[in-house]
Amino acid sequence: MKNFSEIHNSDVEDVDKSRVESLVTFVKKHNISSDELFTAYQLAMGIHSIDNNGALTTREEVSNLSKMMEDFMNKGLPVNRIAELVTIKKDYEEIPETYYMMVDKILKITENERKVLRSILERKRPGILTVYNPKTHQELEVVNIPSEVTGDDYPLNILGAGLVEYLIKFKDQHIEIVFEPR
Repeated sequence: MKNFSEIHNSDVEDVDKSRVESLVTFVKKHNISSDELFTAYQLAMGIHSIDNNGALTTREEVSNLSKMMEDFMNKGLPVNRIAELVTIKKDYEEIPETYYMMVDKILKITENERKVLRSILERKRPGILTVYNPKTHQELEVVNIPSEVTGDDYPLNILGAGLVEYLIKFKDQHIEIVFEPR
């Protein structure tokens, strides 16, 4: 049986979650970038202000988002929950660059393998990606990239994040890449 403080904390977490989800929905609906999200956060915190001379110009949606954030913070949403959203959005937007940096600078692979890995994300290519140990030819990892994740409706950033997750574990070893397009 929960005691009163557990019930109260649970209710607060549900309200916080609902408010965060409202912010995420607003950001998606209005295609707000991480820079704009950060600006809205700063406005809500009173760090920046929009003066009559237009010193800080923002889209109306960014201004509305900052008001929504301020309202939620006044109602108890912790500031760090909004700060986490800004960080997550920024990281999400940078996934393709992170993937290309990993392919070009971190993985110990041939130039042709780099081109293949780059093309998978650039062209959202479905297929089977296999990672081998080049000395023993032992199969280390097999990744199926289904056509569902390469369609127009599937975000490039999510495909990139999945590829980073699969490949980053090989950053400290020489590997061989084989890709069978589908």
